[in-house]
Amino acid sequence: MRVLLLAATTSLLCAAQVRAGAAVEPSDPRPHYVRAGWGFSCTTSKADGAAADQEKRDPCLRMGPLYIGMSRATLEAVLGKPVATRQTSRGLLYDYPLRETELGDVVTYVLVTYRPDGKAKSIQLTGLPWTGELKFAGLTLGDSVAKLTERLGKAHAYSKSDEPGTIAWDYTPWMFSIEVHRGQISSIRLAEPEGSQ
Repeated sequence: MRVLLLAATTSLLCAAQVRAGAAVEPSDPRPHYVRAGWGFSCTTSKADGAAADQEKRDPCLRMGPLYIGMSRATLEAVLGKPVATRQTSRGLLYDYPLRETELGDVVTYVLVTYRPDGKAKSIQLTGLPWTGELKFAGLTLGDSVAKLTERLGKAHAYSKSDEPGTIAWDYTPWMFSIEVHRGQISSIRLAEPEGSQ
């Protein structure tokens, strides 16, 4: 069984804040989105914010060490090479396995699309509950609907996913969505806005 081990990313301690009625843990990793009324604000360190501004990207569109706008070479230094690709309406999808069963079936994986310049256009963590470092706004696979609601609030829209019994939580115009299956997060997708580069 192959398990991805990721180095813990440096996180800054933040003062207790109030967000959607719940206190933020002082050890919350930055950058991350914080619910602000109907929308969200991006909480980040000055260094992360400056780097993202220079690269013209949203510093909060990240899962652990992976982020929108990351070069393919850097991303593959973390995840390894993809095991499969497939054409979709969103472009060529690269499949990076994180966890397999003893029989070799991939049960947790990351799907990535790239822009023509080789930078990540979308990143999606999907599969069975995951305890690795790939978290978005403190959330990962297997987290409960209660934790999702506490962290990001209610979605702006809900729809049936292609996966049977799964509901997609859409936060448009913010460029992330989360799928929930049987009361647990089963997928987290981040994407850059259409037309950006």
